[in-house]
Amino acid sequence: MSLGNEGQNKINKLTEKLSTEGINSTTIKQIDVWFKKN
Repeated sequence: MSLGNEGQNKINKLTEKLSTEGINSTTIKQIDVWFKKN
């Protein structure tokens, strides 16, 4: 399963923003699971 480049770019930016703010990888994984469900 693959997202379009636009969707992937949005996720990359979100992940980068969260990482910059010190959110841990567990939270990012939870967000990733949420994206796959919706």
